[in-house]
Amino acid sequence: ESKTLNIGADGFRITDYLKDTDFGGSQTFNIAVFGSSALFGYPVSADDETVTYYMEEALNSKKSASSLPIKVKNFSVPNYKVYNDIFLMNKAFSSYKIDMVIFLNGWNDLLAGLRGTTYDAPIAGDRMRELWQKHERMELVNWEFLPNYLKKKFPNTFILMERVNEYFSNRVVRSKFAASKENYLTESKELRRIQEGSTIYGIHSYLSFMESAIATSRSKKVKMILGFQPSIFTT
Repeated sequence: ESKTLNIGADGFRITDYLKDTDFGGSQTFNIAVFGSSALFGYPVSADDETVTYYMEEALNSKKSASSLPIKVKNFSVPNYKVYNDIFLMNKAFSSYKIDMVIFLNGWNDLLAGLRGTTYDAPIAGDRMRELWQKHERMELVNWEFLPNYLKKKFPNTFILMERVNEYFSNRVVRSKFAASKENYLTESKELRRIQEGSTIYGIHSYLSFMESAIATSRSKKVKMILGFQPSIFTT
């Protein structure tokens, strides 16, 4: 048991260390909350400083004496997007008695759109299978890991290389300023065009996934609350 952060046997962050095992029982009203790093408590939240902890405390303080105790479980996984939450929600329905679902997400989905990331990639089990197959095919030398390792091992050398590269790049810009400026503006416009298209596609995909989540909760006859996580929402 840690004084700050504890993970339960099911792999999820604990909301209340002494009582978290009560979640999912018939003698409690069970609220499952799905989201990513802000909900998890990144970067500094202890178990008694997370969104789910405060939520459970507030709801129990206002419920009537005859109502069931309210348990709020934190199903967050850092970097998750809405389609990951849907997959996890379906798994949770098969493992727990859930009376209400809350989604607190959207920021990672927005960033995915800004970065030009599409939603065509396989998810959940398919994604894990793809990563495992990549691991099986990996060469003896991990070329993705090696540059980062060398940067940490020889930081001053890489800083010098970067400065030399910047020096020669600046010389080219100064000697051909007009052409470099035009090239920069062209590349910026193209990047903006790609980002705008990806963002619109990301928003449509996000809304489509949320509709799917709503349909799933309705099929289970479980109430659902959707919360879009603003950029300032972190703990």
